[in-house]
Amino acid sequence: MKKAFTLIEMLIVVGIIAVLMSIVLVNVRGATDSANATKCMNNMRSLFVAMDSIGMDSGSYPLAGPCIRKTSYENKSVTSTFEPWISRDHSEKMVPCYGTGSDDEDRYAITNGSGGVFWKALAGKDSAYNCPMFAKDHFVKRKRMPLFSYALNAVQFASDEKLMADSFVGVGIVTYNSFQRADRAVMFAELPISQSCGYDPLAKPETCDATLKPDVGNPKWKGSAEAIGFVHQDKRKRYYGHVVFVDGHIEKFMQPPASSSLKEAKLTAHICSGNDVAYDERGYRLVAEAAADED
Repeated sequence: MKKAFTLIEMLIVVGIIAVLMSIVLVNVRGATDSANATKCMNNMRSLFVAMDSIGMDSGSYPLAGPCIRKTSYENKSVTSTFEPWISRDHSEKMVPCYGTGSDDEDRYAITNGSGGVFWKALAGKDSAYNCPMFAKDHFVKRKRMPLFSYALNAVQFASDEKLMADSFVGVGIVTYNSFQRADRAVMFAELPISQSCGYDPLAKPETCDATLKPDVGNPKWKGSAEAIGFVHQDKRKRYYGHVVFVDGHIEKFMQPPASSSLKEAKLTAHICSGNDVAYDERGYRLVAEAAADED
């Protein structure tokens, strides 16, 4: 007759299985996070290629938002309207990042007008508009997929008529190869989600759009700050986000720690303006400030 397992033996076996399962789940989650980060970087490469191909074909880039430029020609005033990389809905309204609630309106925004031009340059890849981590978070909250989770830099790629200023690069239109430092001019960045930097775009739909709008001190930009998103986690559980530059290279920006002098909004303003920043144990600082400290 076979001897049955005792209660203690059974508990030991169950405990060992639980430990093994937890190890497996941690490894699987880590692999999933890494895969999602890779997909996000591939999406950003696709966005860059689409922008670059449009720039080469037309001589100018799509804009971050609808922009109106008034010029004078032979004593006549001419108004030109330039459309953004994601078009507006049927009512000519900009759509928020999680969509309008209407699949028809959302589809219209990315497949018609200037948005349609960009969508075709992406070879019709709807998935390229969304980081998997961002989409997962929004789906849990909204029970539907967001429209996009990347934002175009409004400082370098003009902006809408409410945010225009002559001091910005290429007001009204940004010509192809017009950047002096393409390696530091941000093209696209990730939008934030709630579990990273505490910013929840679902609570602020009016600011959650496809335009990265940092507050750089211009009165017209006051109250319109849109910070870079830190939506991925590394092995040390630190949040980071991806940014693609005009020259096509991609960088990882860590979420600023509490000790950093450059918080999310300030960091966004600097990288959107093309300023060099450095990251060390003290957090983010301007490269010039870091160099001065070393002297």
